Amino acid sequence: MGLRPTDLAPLGSNGPTVQTPPAKEHITKTFQVARTDTTAVVKAVLPAASSIIDIRIFGPASNAGTTATLGLGTTSAANQILSAQDVKTAGGLIRPTTAVQSTGFLAFEQVPWTGDVQIWAQYAESGAASSAGGPWIVQVDYIP
Repeated sequence: MGLRPTDLAPLGSNGPTVQTPPAKEHITKTFQVARTDTTAVVKAVLPAASSIIDIRIFGPASNAGTTATLGLGTTSAANQILSAQDVKTAGGLIRPTTAVQSTGFLAFEQVPWTGDVQIWAQYAESGAASSAGGPWIVQVDYIP
């Protein structure tokens, strides 16, 4: 159910107790987004109340005429988590600087989600159509 301040408390020499619970797991979901994913589609599902802590994108740059972007979201709008990440001017490893945008993510003692969190992804481009670039491998790190 997200992170609580007590989850981050250092453990004493006696290990986890009722007052100091064990550490949470750090899990990564990995999926692929292709240039043909121009309509948002569900690529991964996280357990309810997960906290996203990082996002990484790997892949060759697109050669679209003007812009090429990836978006990630919790709905078909695919922009609540990562909005319009440039994949035209950079290839290889991309570390989004605006990765965790949603106020519902990485919140201490957050209100539980009503269900599992769907991760929607979409590729968009403008100008001349691309003939190269992608697919991009997306890694979403989270704590359940």
